[in-house]
Amino acid sequence: MTTVDPSQAQDVWKDVGKNVEFVSLALTRADQATAQAAVQEFADRSQAIIRSMRIREPEADLRVAIGFSNSAWDYLFPNAAKPKELETFAGVSGPEYSMPSTPGDLFLHIR
Repeated sequence: MTTVDPSQAQDVWKDVGKNVEFVSLALTRADQATAQAAVQEFADRSQAIIRSMRIREPEADLRVAIGFSNSAWDYLFPNAAKPKELETFAGVSGPEYSMPSTPGDLFLHIR
C-alpha cells in the first residue's frame, strides 16, 4: 500500500483552482479481503495514472488526494495503527460553500 507523508497532505480548501471534483465511494463490506486487495490495487495504479495525465497536460497542475473514513480505516486496515488525526467527519460550513458529512468510505479530491 502506498504511504503518504502527512506533512505533504493536500489541503482540499486551499488553492482550489478552476476545476475540482469530489468523489465519495462506499464499500459494500461483503468481502474484506477482496476490498483490501481492490483498494491496494487502486492506490498502486493511481500514481501511474496521475503521472500519465500530468505528462499529457502539464499546465493543468493535476492534484489528487485519496482519503479514508474512520470506519473504512477500521475495516481495511484492522491491524494498522490509526492516524491520530483520523476522526469521523462531521461536515464543514463556510460563508460560500459547505461540505456535508456523507456515509462514504473512500474520498477522492481531484483538481
